[in-house]
Amino acid sequence: MSEKAANPFARNVVIAGIAISLIAGLLAFVLNSYAPQKMSEQGVTASPTSNTAVGYSGFVRLLREAGPETRVLTRKMDLRQKGLLIVFVDAKDNPEALQEIAEIRADAEEPVLFVLPKWAVAPMGLSQKRVGAVGTFPPDALDSLLDPIAPGKITETQGGTRTDLFGVTVTLPDKLHVARGDADTEDGLPEGAGRGLIVPGKHERDYVLTDPDMMNNAGIDDLANARAMFALVDHLRYTGDPVLIATPRLSTAGARNLGKLLFDPPFLPLTLILLFAGLLALIHGFNRFGPVAKRARVFALGKRTLVETSADLLRRAGRIGGLGPRYAAMMRARAGERLGAPPSLSGDRLAEWIDARTGQRGEERAFSTRADAVANAQNEEELHTRARALAHWIEGQR
Repeated sequence: MSEKAANPFARNVVIAGIAISLIAGLLAFVLNSYAPQKMSEQGVTASPTSNTAVGYSGFVRLLREAGPETRVLTRKMDLRQKGLLIVFVDAKDNPEALQEIAEIRADAEEPVLFVLPKWAVAPMGLSQKRVGAVGTFPPDALDSLLDPIAPGKITETQGGTRTDLFGVTVTLPDKLHVARGDADTEDGLPEGAGRGLIVPGKHERDYVLTDPDMMNNAGIDDLANARAMFALVDHLRYTGDPVLIATPRLSTAGARNLGKLLFDPPFLPLTLILLFAGLLALIHGFNRFGPVAKRARVFALGKRTLVETSADLLRRAGRIGGLGPRYAAMMRARAGERLGAPPSLSGDRLAEWIDARTGQRGEERAFSTRADAVANAQNEEELHTRARALAHWIEGQR
């Protein structure tokens, strides 16, 4: 086995590991943002969006087509909206959630209709959209759902009879769930509402439909049942108010969290752009483009560089203006040495001697004129030009 094959930290392995980690982290972030709402919907069949026999999608669709404004609530904070609230309860729901909804709606002073579950179902095959009934829930198991919202006990009785419900003649289900005891009353409902089928709750304006076969997809297939349930909605709903549809599995988030803000419109395009830019940066990190750039010296070498650095320091310090007289004095001493001036001469006397020494060329005060021009320079450009002219003049003297 070669050394390359034996190395577990090959480049491709490292790249694959990093890519998997990034993808897993991104998926975990998305799941953490959306999981509370999605997890609460798993395993639920008695819901307003379910197309199974025990679901209520048909009733919700009929409501919308019939005319009243119908809203499906997803957040707990929306429970205070005006309108009749219909809560579809599943056997797996928490009774405390039902009590909380009843208390919130009591403060809102709006009517509520709780629809209790009845049938225990199981998926047929691998499909989660097709379910089959495995029997009814034992009444004792449903008492915990009834207790926080209405008095009485659930009882399973023999149905199949015809009765008048809100002025509509309906055929009751063969296995009928009703509430017996203190809840066996018709107070607040029209005559003929059905004893124990629709009962008042513990809070005013709250009611419980104990048998869902009057409203679910299987029951609403009967035209008489559909008319009776629409009559119930008209009786409980205030004129003009919308119909609110909900389950006890409402999200507790009062506002959109960071994850939903990043992955929901209108910020989704920006998130995708940033992710794509990060991907390009990652690819760039593993693949170098062009030759490697050599690092420049912190301190450059050479006389020219030293002079330029010194000039830059003087420029930043604002001392360029004071260089003219000093440079003129330095060049005067240099010209005296070059022309062989007596050592005792200095200053103006040395300048006069240089002028006299070079005056034979037909130019009066040749040195002093150039030196004075350097000393009187007003800016950096003039200083540079005049200093260069003075230096060239001295170099040309013999």
